Amino acid sequence: MNTKVIQLGFALGRDYALSVAEIFAVLKRKGIKSELILYDKDILIVELVEADKEKISISDLGGTIKMFELLGASTNITDIQKKLIDLVPYESEKRVNFGISGYGKLNKKVVLNLGYEIKDHLIESGYKARFVTGKSLDLSSVIVHENKLIERGFEAILLKSDDKYLLGRTIAVQDYKSYSKRDYGRPRRNDRNGMLPPKLAQIMLNLAEKPLEATIYDPFCGSGTTLQEAILFGYRDIYGSDISENNIADTQLNLDWLRHILDYKLPTDHVFVSDVLTPSKEISADAIVGEGYLGEPFRRGKDQAAHDTAELTGFYTKALTNLASELTTDGRIVLAIPFFIVGTEYFYLPILDKLDETGLALVKPNLGGSELRLFGRGNLTYSRADQFVGREILILKKSL
Repeated sequence: MNTKVIQLGFALGRDYALSVAEIFAVLKRKGIKSELILYDKDILIVELVEADKEKISISDLGGTIKMFELLGASTNITDIQKKLIDLVPYESEKRVNFGISGYGKLNKKVVLNLGYEIKDHLIESGYKARFVTGKSLDLSSVIVHENKLIERGFEAILLKSDDKYLLGRTIAVQDYKSYSKRDYGRPRRNDRNGMLPPKLAQIMLNLAEKPLEATIYDPFCGSGTTLQEAILFGYRDIYGSDISENNIADTQLNLDWLRHILDYKLPTDHVFVSDVLTPSKEISADAIVGEGYLGEPFRRGKDQAAHDTAELTGFYTKALTNLASELTTDGRIVLAIPFFIVGTEYFYLPILDKLDETGLALVKPNLGGSELRLFGRGNLTYSRADQFVGREILILKKSL
């Protein structure tokens, strides 16, 4: 039995807390014991048994850009250069494409100098070497993939944390082409409805922490993104509903299209028209996952934002009460609800004060003991700088 311990690193997506919570949720679901080694803004490093590394696939992590294995640490950049030369196995072919991504308290000059010194060493050793660089300190998954750095060389991860340098080697990057195809390549896509990104749908499914045998239900299925990602994960007992007949038609078309990726068809009676306030079918779900109604898609002033928060709070109080009755005893609800951004002000739905009325209780996300601060009022959030509607991710369970 392989009990060797390794340190596995994750380069996180834009919403760090979401990424960290997802990683620890996946580790828990897969029964992997881990210990937090370091959290530094957009980098997370955990220690685990080497054999468990094979249980973790970057394709299952919507909030992770890269995965890497730690190779060593030093207080001296010269030692890091030596470790990189000694520890990274080059391919047998005589051409090496490589890059270095810097994180933490590094400047680009240090990264570039190290890269050119490595290139000179490779050339002196008889290799043809190409040092791949980008506009930013860290290389994007697109650059790593397009330049075949993992297949034909390596990408080194260099992190300066406090007074030491950490060195890692990338083992996987996010498949940006697959995400783009699953988002923009579908036959039906409705920007007006908010469009839950496939990556966020993955994250939310992972936060439910349910095995593949579980029953998954999305009562706001829209064009079917959550159902799509659940199917790709391997869930099979899946249900989706929406108040809009057009949305249900879109979902069915998109799930039929999905068969060109995966030879599986969700039963037609598992996707149906239903108002969450007056359900048309009884479901017993282990996990209810989805994005709720975000409000009308137009820019808000303070008065409109205040009006919408009050109106939507009433809607969600009734909706969550109904959803609680469709949840198994140890089930979870992972629901994205809106918050509104007007200038520098944030308007949250005062739904947390009404959870007692719904029979549900808030579950705090597992951040692995990191000192990561949650945005807003202490829940996970997903937002973009150019948007006036953000998503607050509520994780809920039945109250005792």
